Amino acid sequence: MKGWIKLHRKLQEHWIWSEKRKFSKFEAWIYILFQANHKNKKTIINGQLVEIKKGEFVTSEVKLAEKWNWDRKIVRKFLKTLENENMIIRKSTAKYTSITVENWDLYQKEEQQNEQQNEQPMDRKKVLESEKITAQKAIAKYTSVMLEKEGLYEKGEQQNAQQKEQQRDNRKDSKEDTNKKIKNDKNDKNYIPISEEKSSSISVKANKHKYGEYKNVLLKEEELQNLKGDYQNWEELIKYLDEYIEMKGYKAKSHYLCIKKWVAEAVKRESNRQVKKNVNDKNTDWLKEALENED
Repeated sequence: MKGWIKLHRKLQEHWIWSEKRKFSKFEAWIYILFQANHKNKKTIINGQLVEIKKGEFVTSEVKLAEKWNWDRKIVRKFLKTLENENMIIRKSTAKYTSITVENWDLYQKEEQQNEQQNEQPMDRKKVLESEKITAQKAIAKYTSVMLEKEGLYEKGEQQNAQQKEQQRDNRKDSKEDTNKKIKNDKNDKNYIPISEEKSSSISVKANKHKYGEYKNVLLKEEELQNLKGDYQNWEELIKYLDEYIEMKGYKAKSHYLCIKKWVAEAVKRESNRQVKKNVNDKNTDWLKEALENED
């Protein structure tokens, strides 16, 4: 494909250009300019006749990724950046993607020649000078855009660094406050370390004595004295709970409260059932004796 943009398209046939490499952003932009049509034409794409206008070409992200040796995501991001900068217009269909270079006349001098007229060709020196000026303008514009983005990137990095520094200072202050609070707590007369709380719990359990035949009932000395004062059958209550624990594997934090809350009532019900049983047994014995006397 012949024609003139900033550089002649035949540059693509040179070994410098055709070398297998990973394209820079500038090379990718030059490639886009190389591919754009220098005049309107029609072509068939997937069996459909499509008109490709001047400054436009048909491609795909996959094709560009292979040519530029980029990841497809990077290609998409780069094209999006060019769109945001009003450098290209991208249109996608189900069958193809077209890219149009904005302000194409900045890169491609309008050909004034008419193929049906025999006009003298432009002086080669003037053509080269015109192309050089156009290329310099395009490069200057592209460079200014990239430098502006670079400045925004560096500004963002500086802000991130400041935020990270602030977070480190906050964590340091929080740690110092925590250490200060621990120090103040230790100076407090009512402060009890966790290890001392555990040892205190063990000490309380050690103050309890074992009662019952199976030694399952644990009571403090003052708790035992309270049971003796409150219940005449305190020994029976301890025996009941001791046997119940032995049979059922029952566990409770306070055996003293167990006796007061439910053991005493359970023993009372058990005693009432036994009294009723004895009365019934006596009534049965009296009836048997009366029947024997009649005989």
